[in-house]
Amino acid sequence: MKTGNDGLKEGLLKNQRSQEKDLLGDTEKELRVLNNPDDEEVDRKAQKTEEDLPSYSECAMECALNSLPVIAGLLFETLIEVINLIFIGNLNDPTLMAGLGLGTLMINVIGISISTGLCGGIDTLVSQCHGQKNYYRCGVNLNRCRVLMLLVFIPQAVIFFYTDKILEAVGQDPKVSEAALDYTKVLIPGVLVFNLFEATRRFLNAQLVFALPSKIQFSTLVLHILWCYIFVSILELEIVGAAVASLITYTLDFVLIHVYVSCFEVVPSESWHWFDKNSFKGLINYCKYGVPSLVIVCLEWWCIEFLSIFAGWLSETELAANVALLNLNYIVYNLPLGMSYAICSMVGNSLGSNLPQRALRYVKTSMIIALVICIMTIITFLTFKVQFSTIFTTESKVVEIMLQLIPVYCLLIICDYIQGVQGGIIRGMGYQSIATVIVIISYWLVAIPVSYIFAFILDYRIIGIWLGLPAGSLLICSSFSAIIYFTNWEKLATKIHDHP
Repeated sequence: MKTGNDGLKEGLLKNQRSQEKDLLGDTEKELRVLNNPDDEEVDRKAQKTEEDLPSYSECAMECALNSLPVIAGLLFETLIEVINLIFIGNLNDPTLMAGLGLGTLMINVIGISISTGLCGGIDTLVSQCHGQKNYYRCGVNLNRCRVLMLLVFIPQAVIFFYTDKILEAVGQDPKVSEAALDYTKVLIPGVLVFNLFEATRRFLNAQLVFALPSKIQFSTLVLHILWCYIFVSILELEIVGAAVASLITYTLDFVLIHVYVSCFEVVPSESWHWFDKNSFKGLINYCKYGVPSLVIVCLEWWCIEFLSIFAGWLSETELAANVALLNLNYIVYNLPLGMSYAICSMVGNSLGSNLPQRALRYVKTSMIIALVICIMTIITFLTFKVQFSTIFTTESKVVEIMLQLIPVYCLLIICDYIQGVQGGIIRGMGYQSIATVIVIISYWLVAIPVSYIFAFILDYRIIGIWLGLPAGSLLICSSFSAIIYFTNWEKLATKIHDHP
């Protein structure tokens, strides 16, 4: 039978053994940390990652708030061309209208598409460096893009000087070609300042600053109406006046964004710096991402323009319907394109911060949003297809063809919206080289041949041309989905984080 003293002694012994066990456990933990100090850091990072992982609703809200300003900015860019078209259209001169159209085509295909593509390197490198908090290299990559744009501008300017000769060589009317030359010649410096503005805009987007560029573009868009009124209507400079107005607008965009970023610290000060030796030494590394992005953008744009040549082999009515639907597509495609810029920055920053689960959650959320917007857009088009068919023309035969084309166009929307957003994810991952091969095969070995077969061999004519694009987009969408699904996101994030 235990006495009170025996019980007290037993309790003290148990307490002593417990303290010795705790001390031994702490000692073992300390020894483990000394032998492998990274374990505690890994555990702490893993815990922090899990705690910081946003919910799907938070991801959706963040994606929407980041995408909307970018989409608005893209629409403002499109509206500049629309305003030019309205003012020149009021002159009731078909030659000037055609010249403006061809001049704008030259500016977009030779100038804007190349700059948009080159900036793909900024999307990848700056977003990942910002996630790593390597702010100095953010500025280095911006300057590398600027250097490449200055180099590319030289052949671009030469081509613009020979706009009339090029257009005449492909069978365009000499007077129309001369009007196009008047437009492009004045806008040569405008292409350079627009390209540099685009680089800065993408630089800010990559650091999760989305609203500022759009606010500046909205301000200059309002002023663009005034410039067109002064130079086209009052001074009667006709197509030259539209070019001067665009030049002023693009220059204001460039000046305002650079002045604002220089005066106010909208990004870390280490990232906003002048050219140095590193801006020129790493051009090849930048080209590994910038050149494939350039090829992707150019191949997509040129494929659509190439299909327009097919439409030109048909009747004038079918060609007019094709032009109307293309213009409609340029406006509508700003939705997934804006989302792609935003999601690219979000994924790139997450991977640079070694937060793969956050990046993957952004990917899943953006795909859901893209699918929802896609369904809503299709429902809108099918419900109001008569109204959409009469936006650009009221000519009965053209409207009739448009009514037949819109259901086919909805097939393109399904794949185009999803692969458009996936393109941003691919850039955020830094997989542009793989994407280039996929785009070449999908558009030039699938879409164009399928369009030709349906249009001319199977005699579906203009409808057949628009059946080829969904075929190419479906292949891109499937391939990008496979890349995203089978990627080891943990390994990719570690690789990006450990190699600034």
